[in-house]
Amino acid sequence: MIPGEAHRERVLAPEEESGYLRAASEIGNRIESAYTGALAGIRATMRGQEPIKPQDPFRLRDAVTILIDCGLRPEECFRLRWEDVRDGAIFVLFG
Repeated sequence: MIPGEAHRERVLAPEEESGYLRAASEIGNRIESAYTGALAGIRATMRGQEPIKPQDPFRLRDAVTILIDCGLRPEECFRLRWEDVRDGAIFVLFG
């Protein structure tokens, strides 16, 4: 534990880490697959209605990677902004 830390709730086992990453990647794959299917669907082909393209289907996988690799708490991760990434490192100002 780091200085000032009273206790830890839990540390993930390596199998749990890979399971989280696999599940998050699978969600991204399903989002992409659903969009591809919608492009070939009746609404897009016969009615001319374009499906909404997902902005970043792998955002969850990226957040999970940051949480695990950097050891951040969820609230620290979700407060991050692009300004907090400098010289290839993430700077957590408080937390």
